Amino acid sequence: MAFIAFDVPGQRALVKNMLSGASMGDVGLLVVSGGADFEASVRRAPLYAPRAPEPPGQALQHAQILYLLGIKQLIIAVNKMDAEEVHYSEESFQAVR
Repeated sequence: MAFIAFDVPGQRALVKNMLSGASMGDVGLLVVSGGADFEASVRRAPLYAPRAPEPPGQALQHAQILYLLGIKQLIIAVNKMDAEEVHYSEESFQAVR
């Protein structure tokens, strides 16, 4: 059994790199922030406004790209649960989940 791991930073300019790496994968690992920026990372763009002032969140966008590439299994890791604004608790984790 072999594993190939690749890291894709969350910068929009690197989505092209994400596509070439993800096309070889079977399972995705998506790390999302449990902090204040969580809402922005999973924001949906309005369907009626293709040039919306706020683009879709990158975590959501990466998950959708993985799905389109045929990667149906996704592990989601929640980072920054120890940040002060999160007030670490099971309730905070479940809200992000």
